[in-house]
Amino acid sequence: MILRTCILASLAFISTTAFSAPRLYRLGFLGQGSPSLALGVSGDGSTAVGYALSSQGFEAFLWRAGFGVFPLGDLQGGSFSSQANACSWDGRVVVGSSDDGSAGEGGTAFRWSEPSGMVALGNLGGANTFGQALGITDDARTIVGRSLSPFGVQAFRWTQASGMIGLGDVPGGSFQSTATGVSSDGNTVVGYGIGLSGQQPFRWTPQNGLVPIDSTGAATDVSLDGATVVGTSRGNAVAWMAQGRVDLFQTQVRTTSTALGCSADGRVIVGLANYSAQSSSGEAFIWDAQHGVRSLRAVCSSLGINVQSVQLLSAQGVSNDGNVIVGYGDFGSGQEAWLLDLRTKQPRPGSVIDAD
Repeated sequence: MILRTCILASLAFISTTAFSAPRLYRLGFLGQGSPSLALGVSGDGSTAVGYALSSQGFEAFLWRAGFGVFPLGDLQGGSFSSQANACSWDGRVVVGSSDDGSAGEGGTAFRWSEPSGMVALGNLGGANTFGQALGITDDARTIVGRSLSPFGVQAFRWTQASGMIGLGDVPGGSFQSTATGVSSDGNTVVGYGIGLSGQQPFRWTPQNGLVPIDSTGAATDVSLDGATVVGTSRGNAVAWMAQGRVDLFQTQVRTTSTALGCSADGRVIVGLANYSAQSSSGEAFIWDAQHGVRSLRAVCSSLGINVQSVQLLSAQGVSNDGNVIVGYGDFGSGQEAWLLDLRTKQPRPGSVIDAD
C-alpha cells in the first residue's frame, strides 16, 4: 500500500465563501497524459474522485480546486491498478477498487481515508477477493458495491460493525448482482441483477430485502431519502419516483441514454446520452422537471463558458445541491476528467481540518 500523508490536511476547506461565476474545471492528468476520468463527487461539491494514468499504471485520484489531482496509491500485491468511484460528503473517505494480486484485473473493494490510507474491505467468501466499492453514504458509515461470493458476483452492503453482507439477487437468471447507490441512512440500496429477461433494477431495504423495481434496466443512484431512483430502462435514462417510472427524454427524440447520478432530493439528474459503444462517444446531460433534458455543453455556452472545442462526453455524478457535476470529456488532449461548478459562490481553500 502506498500511503499519501497529509493530503487531506493540505486540501481542507473552511466554510468561508467567495462569489464567483460558474466555471468548468479541467482536472488534468497524473503526469502521463490521457486518460483521466472523474467518476464521483462529494456531497458538498468540493472533491472529485476517479482514476488516471500515472507512471505506475491506472491510479485512483482525489481532486480539489486550487490543489489539483492527488494520487491515492493502490493495495499491496498484484499489478499496480486502482480506481476511485465515490466519496463521502466532504471527500475525506474515498471508495473504489484496486488489484491486490488475488482478484486479478477486476480488483478488490477498498476504503481510503487519511491517515489510514487504502484498506481492503474484505469479501463475500468467493474463490478470490474480487470486489468493487461503488457507493458510500455522506457520513461514510455505509458502503455498497459488489463482491464474489460462493454463489457468484453479489451486491453487498458494508458497515464497520457488520462487515460485508451479501444482499442476494433478483429472481431468475444467473446469479449476478451489483449495488450502485445508497440512501443517507444506509437503509435503501439500489442496483441491478440478472433476471429472466436480462438486467433488472432493484431496491433493497432491511424490511423487504431485495425487490425488483422494473422488468428491465439498471439502477445507478438514489436520492438521500431513498424515494427517487435513477438509471436506465429500455435503453433510455429514467427515474423511478413515487408516481412510477419517468422517461427523462419523453419530450425529446429518444436516444440511447442512462442516468448516472442525482442530487440529494432527486430533482437534478445527470448522465450520458447519445451513447455509441462503437465509437465510445456520448453527450453529458442534465435534467430537472422545469427544463427537461439539456446538453451540459449547451448549458455551459448559455453561461458564457467557452466550450467551442470541448466535448463533454459523460456526466458521472452530481453534488447534493445539484450544482456541481463531474465527468469526463475531451479538451483536445484526449479523454480528461472535468468538474462543472454552477454555483455563484464557491468554497475556497482554508485552514487545516483534522482527518477522520
